[in-house]
Amino acid sequence: MDNDSAGAATAIELPDHVADSVETIARLHAAHDRDATPGHRVVDWLTTQAGRPRVVLAGGVLAVLWMAGNLALGAAAPDPVPFVGLEATATLTALLMTGLVLATQQRADRLANQRARLTLELALLNEQKTAKIVELLMALRQDHPGIDNRHDAAAEAMARPTDTDAVIGAMRSQQEPANF
Repeated sequence: MDNDSAGAATAIELPDHVADSVETIARLHAAHDRDATPGHRVVDWLTTQAGRPRVVLAGGVLAVLWMAGNLALGAAAPDPVPFVGLEATATLTALLMTGLVLATQQRADRLANQRARLTLELALLNEQKTAKIVELLMALRQDHPGIDNRHDAAAEAMARPTDTDAVIGAMRSQQEPANF
């Protein structure tokens, strides 16, 4: 099998509406990446590198070598037991890593908030569309002579768009107050 046929065999044909959704999400992520400052890019890269298993393992090996080297040198050791220099280095490294992780998480939270807002907006739009469809079906039932026109309280309720302010108020009344 040549390369062209192998690529064609693995290509997935998506319906247009699905492909549009995939492209929309890809554009959201691309905009997030494009809006990153050079500082964000450096922090993201450093966090990615520091989180690799080999880097964590290398840190442990370096700490063991530091202690072993100092123990081997005895009284001439630059950092004798209790390894104050190693402790200071580990503390500084932990402080820097904490800052890197927090900065990376803050940036990731912005993307997550954008996705959550997009999801909420789409849910609200879908609710409005669904209410309109129910309304149109009810009108069809009333207007079409071949369909029995019966009272359906649930359909009438669904035909009205949801009062989002009332829903938010109900959600807030259900939340337990924070105890700080």
